[in-house]
Amino acid sequence: MTKIWAHRGSRTRAPENTLAAFDLSVEEGADGIELDVHLTSDGHLVVRHDAEVVLPEGEVARIGGLTLEDLRHVDVGGVWGFHGVPTLEEVYDLLAPTGVELNVEAKSADAYYEGIEDALIATRDASGMADRVVFSSFNHYTLRNLRQRDPEARVAALYGDGLVDPWRYLKGAGFDEVHPFYPNLLIPGAIEGLLDAGIAVRPWTVNEMDLWIRFIEAGIDGIITDLPGDAVETRDAVLGD
Repeated sequence: MTKIWAHRGSRTRAPENTLAAFDLSVEEGADGIELDVHLTSDGHLVVRHDAEVVLPEGEVARIGGLTLEDLRHVDVGGVWGFHGVPTLEEVYDLLAPTGVELNVEAKSADAYYEGIEDALIATRDASGMADRVVFSSFNHYTLRNLRQRDPEARVAALYGDGLVDPWRYLKGAGFDEVHPFYPNLLIPGAIEGLLDAGIAVRPWTVNEMDLWIRFIEAGIDGIITDLPGDAVETRDAVLGD
């Protein structure tokens, strides 16, 4: 069954990458949640897509230069009112009692965070849901470093476009899960090549019903979407559940 993963939570109904958005994803029946993490200057993993935040006094600052206490005063709620930047531990606490999976994307492509791999492994192991966690990143060195620390870690390579026969690269690099930008799967033979190579495929960010149906019928492992509730309904209708 193709699983539906909420992209940064149910981000059309609550501020993205917040506990509220993740809670709504569970309510909407998502099988998994995708989120992004950065590392603070004092070693905490925090959930945020962008590398910068706006401090209460209006100054723009990079997360890597802030402490967790600094971030506690940052509002990322926008029109929804105050919502803070959660820690990854807080997300684990929220989701551990549920059955959902979690895709933790390490945001280390533009500014590598020294020690992020150790922090990711430690928080996962303490979460009580280690068997439901997949690490992803555009920085494939980060994924390799994670595997060196834990050969059993689930890692999924993110990529945008332009790979010829991506399954050859992925298998050569030791990756058996991939999260491609969805237009890559519209290239003739792409889905078949990946599935034949035994690679789990979850494209991002797919928000159109016709593409949900196309990918579900192709038998891919999962779909990452901004509209998890609608996608779940479509999936269940296609599969007759």
